[in-house]
Amino acid sequence: MSKRDGVANGVSWDTLVGLILGIFGVLYFFHVWPNSVVFQLYGDSVHYNLSARTMLTKHFYTYWGYGPDAQVTPGYPLFLVVCYWIAGHLSKSPNAGMHLAFVVQLLLMAFTASTLYWISRRALNRVYAAIVGLLWILYPTTHGAYGQILTEPVFVPLLVGFVWVFLIAMEKQKRTWWFVAGLVLGLAGLVRPTVFPLVAAGAIALLIGVFKSKADRVAAAFTRNFISFVVHVVGYLIPLVPWWVRNYVALHRILLTDTDAGNPLMFGADPNFAHNPTLGRGLTPAQQEKLAIHMAEHGFATHPLAELKWYTLDKLGLLFGKPWLVASPLVVYAQPVLVVIGSIGVLMLFWRKGLRLVPWLTLYLLVTQLPFLPLPRYAFPMMPFLFIGIGVVLQWLIDGILRRRRRT
Repeated sequence: MSKRDGVANGVSWDTLVGLILGIFGVLYFFHVWPNSVVFQLYGDSVHYNLSARTMLTKHFYTYWGYGPDAQVTPGYPLFLVVCYWIAGHLSKSPNAGMHLAFVVQLLLMAFTASTLYWISRRALNRVYAAIVGLLWILYPTTHGAYGQILTEPVFVPLLVGFVWVFLIAMEKQKRTWWFVAGLVLGLAGLVRPTVFPLVAAGAIALLIGVFKSKADRVAAAFTRNFISFVVHVVGYLIPLVPWWVRNYVALHRILLTDTDAGNPLMFGADPNFAHNPTLGRGLTPAQQEKLAIHMAEHGFATHPLAELKWYTLDKLGLLFGKPWLVASPLVVYAQPVLVVIGSIGVLMLFWRKGLRLVPWLTLYLLVTQLPFLPLPRYAFPMMPFLFIGIGVVLQWLIDGILRRRRRT
C-alpha cells in the first residue's frame, strides 16, 4: 500500500477519516444531548414503547396493546426490547431503558456519518466526502431524531449501511458481502417494510454482470451470479421469516409486511388531511385502504390536474419544504436550498458508475412515499443521499473554478 493510499499498519486513510468522523459525531451529539432527547412520548412513540414493554412483561407482540396484532413490523420494538432488557439489569430507574435506547441511537446516527463518507469516496475526493459526513452530523434534524422513540434513528443507519455493503458486494463480487447486504436489507425491512422490494436490486445488478461478461463465459457468469443472488436472498430472509411464521401462528393468515398501510394511504389521499383528523375513524385498515383508493380515483376522475398536482408538487413541498423536528428560522430557510442542490447532485450521479445505486434508491424512496401521508418526517431517510448530492455539486463547482483559474 502506497503512502498516498494508506497509513501505518495498513489502515487506509479513508478508514481513518471515516472513523474520525464517527467519533466526532459521537462527541458532538453528546454535546447537544440535553437539547435533543425528548422523554415525553407522543403519537407513534407511545405505541412503540407500549409494544416493547408488553413483549417484556406479557410475552406477545402488539402495537395497540389489546392483543396480538401486526399493525407495524417488529424491528424497532424489538430494538427497544433489547435496550430495555439490558437497562433493567443495570438500573432500577424507569427511564433507564429509554436512556440506553437514545445512547445506542446516538451511536448509530453518528457512525452513519462514517458510512456516508465511505460511500461518497466512490465519487468524491476526500475533502468533499468528509463534508458529506459533516453535513449529516451538523444537520439539526439528525441530533433531534436520535432522541425520539421512533423508527428513523434505526432505519436510516440500516438503509445507509445497506447501500454501503451493497456497493462493496458489487465491487468485490464475494458471496459473503452479498449475504451481508441481504441481511442488512432484511433488518431494514423489519423496521420499515417499504424497502422489501429492494431485494430485486441484487438480481438486477448480478444480471447486468452476466450481460457484461464475455460471450464464452456467459453460462459460468450466470451460474456464479445466480448462486450469489440466492445467498443474498437467504441473508434477506433470515430476519423476516420469523415475522412471517409468527403472523401465521398468531393471526392465522399469511402476512408479509404489516397492516398499517391503510391509514397513511387514506390521509395521503386527502389534500385537507391536516384539518380532517377524524377521517376514517372507526374503519378497519382494509376499509381505510379502500377509502383511500376511492378518494384517489374520484379525484383523478373529477379534477385530474389538481389531483396530479397534489400527488406531486404539493406533496414534494410538504415533504421537503421544512425540516423535521426543527423550528429554527435559519434551518427552515436553508432546507429548500439543501434539497434543491442535493437533488441536482443526486441526478448527476446517474452518470457516475460507482454510485448509480444512490439516485435509483432515492427515486425509489420518493416514489413509494408520494401516495402516503406527506410529512417532513418521512423525507428524513432521503436526506443522507441528498447530502451526498450536495458533495457532488460542491466538488463539480469548485473543481471547475480551479481548472479555469489554472488555464488563465
